[in-house]
Amino acid sequence: MDTWEKKADMLEPRSDFTANVVDGKIYVIGGATDGSIEVYDPAADSWERKANMQEWRNAFAASVVDGKIYVIGGGRRNHARILATLATVEVYDPATDTWDTMAAMPEGRSGFSTSVVDEKIFVFASYREFRRTVLIYTPPFRTPRSVDPVGKVATTWGRVKTGR
Repeated sequence: MDTWEKKADMLEPRSDFTANVVDGKIYVIGGATDGSIEVYDPAADSWERKANMQEWRNAFAASVVDGKIYVIGGGRRNHARILATLATVEVYDPATDTWDTMAAMPEGRSGFSTSVVDEKIFVFASYREFRRTVLIYTPPFRTPRSVDPVGKVATTWGRVKTGR
């Protein structure tokens, strides 16, 4: 298609924020202005405010694991000057619109990136501190989900039952 289309404006102007998708909605979190969240519903082309982060930050990273958004590190900035580099981690649950504090990183980081593999969050490098290290965060055990058995092959620990 290769075209652009204008949609509803965000509620607040932002920079140094993250955007993550959960259940087809886009969660725009934090940034240089404040620790607020706004969520965009593409189907309705509308925005809604959500609960603010516990700790305001910018130049942070965020990743989604099991339907929750993990906000990691970042900094507190006064214009171009970083006042503090954060090691703290918060998790946002879109289903309840609540935040919880999680285990902090071993060191503060800002201006870095994260990716998720096998429900673990990989933290790569850091701009401000010029780090090359990679950290792996394993979120707490998730609640098991039930699986609809209709149309599934019955198995016992990965082996097909033979009926014997």
